[in-house]
Amino acid sequence: DNGMDVEELVNSSSVVELSAPSRSEAIRELVDLINWQEHSISPDGVMNAIEEREATAQTIIASDLAMPHRK
Repeated sequence: DNGMDVEELVNSSSVVELSAPSRSEAIRELVDLINWQEHSISPDGVMNAIEEREATAQTIIASDLAMPHRK
């Protein structure tokens, strides 16, 4: 035990509560939070890239908790 708790590791602006009933719908909710088109990026392209990454290394820690990761 290193003495740290979750609150010290994650600031509240990094926590997003979702209502999606499935992993795929939760990812879509997260993708939809950002205005990708403002940066000339296709939201569907982002979704496809995330799905490809999730196929190799999922972010799921528990049934109701996931931590995003960088490639």
